[in-house]
Amino acid sequence: MGLDHTIETRYRKMSETDSISYDLHCHNACQRLREVRELLVENEDRCGLSLLEELIGHASRYIESVVKMDLPKSLKYRLETWEFQEKLQELDQSRRIKHNSLISQLCILNRYLFKNYSAGEEVPYGGVYSLPLHTLSPLDRIAVGDWAGYLILGLYAQRGQSKS
Repeated sequence: MGLDHTIETRYRKMSETDSISYDLHCHNACQRLREVRELLVENEDRCGLSLLEELIGHASRYIESVVKMDLPKSLKYRLETWEFQEKLQELDQSRRIKHNSLISQLCILNRYLFKNYSAGEEVPYGGVYSLPLHTLSPLDRIAVGDWAGYLILGLYAQRGQSKS
């Protein structure tokens, strides 16, 4: 089973009626990323583009750590109980650190965007974040993690498509 299949399985645990909103969330996350990237490219904003690239990297690493949390299930039968628990703690700590890094980078990029561009005019409300604004203040950790999943899966789904 490939990494992309595991990620998709984790984020598609919903009913058929929810799959429409799932696909819409993936589309919206990618659309928002595209809008922000176009704004930064148009303004030749190297710092902003660098921050955006870092955010995508943080999102990808967070999703990878979420997937790795499922791997110990197979280790349960090969390791002693204490070894298994130790491995699980290690993976959980790594996931938490990556989640915190993702949230920090999202805040850094959005703060940068709102400082340098007009909110609502040049930059969409929420900045690069495409889920409802109330999940940003105070930061809803679960929603930010879900957003990262939508973004990464949306980017994965768009691979090979021509650039617009």
